[in-house]
Amino acid sequence: ALAHQPLQIDVREAEGDPIILSKDPAKLIIDASVTWLAKGHYLISGTYSSDRDLMANGIYVSEFKNGDQLFIAYNSFTDLKNFTEYLSGKRKEKLDKKIEKKKEKGMTDFVEAYVVDHPIFEHNGEYIYIGEVYYPTYRTEYYTTYVGGKPTTQTRRVFDGYQYTHSTVIGMDKNGKKNWDFCFEMWLDYKPFFRKRFIRKVIEKDELRLIFTTGTNFKAMVIKGGERTMKDLGTIEYLDENEKLKYAGNVNTEYWYGNYFLAAGSKRIKEEDKKGKMKKKTVFYLVKIKFD
Repeated sequence: ALAHQPLQIDVREAEGDPIILSKDPAKLIIDASVTWLAKGHYLISGTYSSDRDLMANGIYVSEFKNGDQLFIAYNSFTDLKNFTEYLSGKRKEKLDKKIEKKKEKGMTDFVEAYVVDHPIFEHNGEYIYIGEVYYPTYRTEYYTTYVGGKPTTQTRRVFDGYQYTHSTVIGMDKNGKKNWDFCFEMWLDYKPFFRKRFIRKVIEKDELRLIFTTGTNFKAMVIKGGERTMKDLGTIEYLDENEKLKYAGNVNTEYWYGNYFLAAGSKRIKEEDKKGKMKKKTVFYLVKIKFD
């Protein structure tokens, strides 16, 4: 009921039959994105499941030219470095126990996750995949009903948004074979009620920056010259010097174009009016940000 249904894959040119991505009955295709390389030449990529449930076990990439499938390659989350390191304590402990049991049974494709993926793109002669990992969270609500005139307290489980934990970046050769991978923490303090992409990529010459925010703090994973590092890009300033902050709501940051981002939110402040009295008010703000 939370939009985890697998997609019906029907990717076609202007004319022609639907394209069949995978003929492997052990691989359930969960989602798909198209990257156009030239007219009649494109990649299709996304996530797959090996146990045919709705959590992904890895990613795939397939190349098509003039309607013919040139290859399909699979990269399992099991083979990625530190893929489970950024989960919360209890979730990591539960997953590690599950992994050990599946290892004992001789299984190889056993790490699974909910992932929002980005279309594959080319960078420095490689195909680059970005996937943002999340899990659904729930809270317990108490409510009262009356049975025979007597109040009875009951509980119910309520969906409380998607918690994003980390992201993985995979560099592949032109046949979809993994050259390298890198996982980094992306623990967001904002839990959306729908699946969305938080990371925005900025490509300049030989440098690739993957930018996202945690609250009012901007961070970037930078890929340059074969090195991959995390950088703190600074914090959004949204208070005037005469304002006293009483409450700050969630900051919603969106990529605009080029190196520009927009950040919007609300704040409850206390400031001095013209008569010298301190008054409270709610202010909605919009910030334009440029990264050099």
